[in-house]
Formats: sequence, C-alpha cells, structure tokens
Amino acid sequence: MKIQKVKDSIEAFFYKVRLNIAWHTALGGEEVAAFNKLIRSGIERQLLHFAKVEQVNRVIGVSKAVRELTDNLLLPEIDNLWIPLLAIIDEAEIQNYHLWAANTGGQIAIDKMGADQKFSLEKDNIIATIKAKASPLANQLDETTKNWVARTMQEGLRDGLSHVEIAELIRNTARKTAQARADLISENEATEMMGEMEMMVYKESGVKYTTWVTARDEMVCPLCMANEEAGKVATGEVFPSGAVAPPQHSHCRCFVKPFITSGEEVWDGR
Repeated sequence: MKIQKVKDSIEAFFYKVRLNIAWHTALGGEEVAAFNKLIRSGIERQLLHFAKVEQVNRVIGVSKAVRELTDNLLLPEIDNLWIPLLAIIDEAEIQNYHLWAANTGGQIAIDKMGADQKFSLEKDNIIATIKAKASPLANQLDETTKNWVARTMQEGLRDGLSHVEIAELIRNTARKTAQARADLISENEATEMMGEMEMMVYKESGVKYTTWVTARDEMVCPLCMANEEAGKVATGEVFPSGAVAPPQHSHCRCFVKPFITSGEEVWDGR
C-alpha cells in the first residue's frame, strides 16, 4: 500500500510539472481555481441531495427485490429527483471559463509565432459557438453524476447495505468524488479549448504546418509518440492519433509548435 502511494505521488508530480509550460502556467491561475471550486460545489450539492435515507428509499424502494435492480433501472428514479447542474450554477460562468481558455489559447499561439500582439477574441460567430458548449457540458456532467449515484446504490445493494448505510456511503464520498471530477473537468475543458483556439489562430495566420512535441520520457503514451514521429502536419489536419492538437488525453503534457520556414510571414497583426 505504501509503495503504491509513493508511486501515485511520483506520477502526480510528473503530470503537474508539464513540458507544456504555457498550459502549466494557465492551469495554475485563479481562473482555473475558481472554475474548479464552482464545479466541485455544484456536483457535491447534487450528491448530498441523495445522501439522505428518504431519498435512497424513494429511489430503490423498500422491497427486498430491489437487490436485483441494475443501475439502468435505478436511473429513471434518480432522474425524477435530480437537481440539474444549471439550476445550481449560472451557465454564464461556464461560458466565461470557455471564453477565457479560448483567449488564452489564442495568446499562446501568437506568442509561439513571435508576434508582439495582444490576442482578443472578437468574432461573434466564434464567440457564439464557444458559448454554446456550456449547456451540453452541464448535461454531460449531470448524466455522469447520475450514473455514479446509480452505480453506488447498486453496489451497496449487492453488498447487502441498508438504506441508511447507502445514504451514508454517498455522503461520505461526495466531497472526494466531486473534487476528483472537478479537477479533471476544469483541466480538460481549459486544455481542449486552448488547443482548439491555438490551432485556429495558426490556420487563420497562414501557418502551413505544425509539429507535435512530447515530454520524451517513459510516461509518453504510444499515441502521442506517434504524433511526434509524424513530423510536420498540415495545420488543422489530424495527426496519426486522430487528434488535431493536444490534449490527446487527460493530463496530456504535449504541445504543438508552428513550423515556420525562414522569411515566412504569417501574422499580420489583426
């Protein structure tokens, strides 16, 4: 057990000390911390809503036959009692986080091209597209959390736990579960948006090719390694893994850099 804890600590350290310095800097900022707290508190509130004996009773009933219920049969009852995430947090807060990440990604692209410019996302159609991502994200988080509640109840029933014990189990794990999910969500949403906007700026600025760069250590996955070995790829086209830009996966440490030949002009200052 102690060896596993040491291993987990070492892996966590290497994931945090990213090769992608620009992302590492952004993810350590107050915007990510605030969004993380927002998502954590929202999911925790949803879970604690079910951490009551009366709620567990309403979902699984009092018959011994419920021991045979599957999580799919529990989900409709959970859904009837569900508090949507957007009833707890403001959709605009998710939108603002996505817009912040998009502007950060755009600035990262400009900095890599060596242009002394300040990036500001101003195109209405792009802003509208980014804002439209908030509602589907909230719905996705709702479904994932509902599935977690269903699995937890089902496992409790299989283990012969009482309604009181199942409620206590959800209550005791709510904060840890909410925090783990918030950590993943806040990072993934930021890095995916930053990567997407970075590639958009390259393409609009006339950068013809980009290359994929890994941390080049034993933790690099085969997909990211293949992307790096591919060399230059036409901007906006997929790398061998199918990704257009990092992150290839959660906690991805890779980055792309523009492939600009000597004397090539790609940024016009707009």
